Amino acid sequence: MSIWMILGLLLVLGLAVAAIVDLRDHKRGGHKVPLPSRADLHADALLTHNQPTTVAQAFSFTP
Repeated sequence: MSIWMILGLLLVLGLAVAAIVDLRDHKRGGHKVPLPSRADLHADALLTHNQPTTVAQAFSFTP
């Protein structure tokens, strides 16, 4: 067997293991993504409040 066949076999086996683990996790409810807190949302709003919204505004340097 050539090195490429061995590497291909390892790749296929790795993908199969990843798929099985993902399916098992999905059956248990999947990944729970926590919702951002109000403080996080407020800080994000403050950071993006005065940002330019269009390309023309982004490249205009007049106050």
